[in-house]
Amino acid sequence: MPFENPGMTINKAVHKLNVAIHSYTAAQNTEKKAEKTLTSAVAGEKKSLASIKSQQQAIVAGYANLTDAAAQKAALEKEFALGQKYEQTKSKFDAAIKKDKAVIAKDKKAVTAKHKAALKALKPAEYHLGLKETNKDRKALGLKPVKTVIRPKDTRQEKAANGVKLGKKYLGRYESDLQRHGITARCPTNESCANFVTSMLYRSKAINFKTLGVADLNNRLRAAGWKVVPRSQAKPGDVWICNGAHGESHTELVAGNKGGKVTLLGSNNHPRPSDQQINYDTGSANISGSFILSPP
Repeated sequence: MPFENPGMTINKAVHKLNVAIHSYTAAQNTEKKAEKTLTSAVAGEKKSLASIKSQQQAIVAGYANLTDAAAQKAALEKEFALGQKYEQTKSKFDAAIKKDKAVIAKDKKAVTAKHKAALKALKPAEYHLGLKETNKDRKALGLKPVKTVIRPKDTRQEKAANGVKLGKKYLGRYESDLQRHGITARCPTNESCANFVTSMLYRSKAINFKTLGVADLNNRLRAAGWKVVPRSQAKPGDVWICNGAHGESHTELVAGNKGGKVTLLGSNNHPRPSDQQINYDTGSANISGSFILSPP
């Protein structure tokens, strides 16, 4: 059954898949019936022609024992008639077999097309199915079973994580260098944390804006649906913000999380207070009053 509450209208994607699999199965059955008909026709032809051949051979074998001219004539006429019957029977069966083969070829094309359509319908439907139903449908389509339910990847989270991957390329470089090369926007090099975070997320298409202010970053992310998550649930690409806590206003990207121990990546005022450097930060995530925002 669909991975939904009882009584709910079936999900459209699941319904589409059910229809596609039913159509595919029906096409398979039609093809099997056509193949069965062909097999029967081939067997029927073989049996009928063998019977006629047997009768012809019997006439030939007994012909030498016939001394009466009339009997010999009758035997020859019967053998000739059997020869005509053989050709007519063969012609009739061959025509039927040819027709059956044409039907099977058409059925095979239909099976291929319907299988392709069902496979196309499978992926969006699997996002709404439980494991048992998923594997039942996959088996019907000739696919291997899966061990866990299939759910869509969080593309926004993926894009944010790509922002971290991009940021790691600049590890060790200073803001003066990044700004000079147009990687981040021009601003005071000792106040460029939000500049770096938004530049990376913007380049990875996780957000559609850039800002130089931590408070502005916080407000705009929340307006876009980003939610506060506990450190234990933080993922690469999430944004850590310390918005005025203990007099500090700072932001960095979540680079990793091992059992709640969060590593940040950002533009920090060390080792040069006047020229921020891109580096890892393993302590700031624990600052009281700071928080982590995750994409919707």
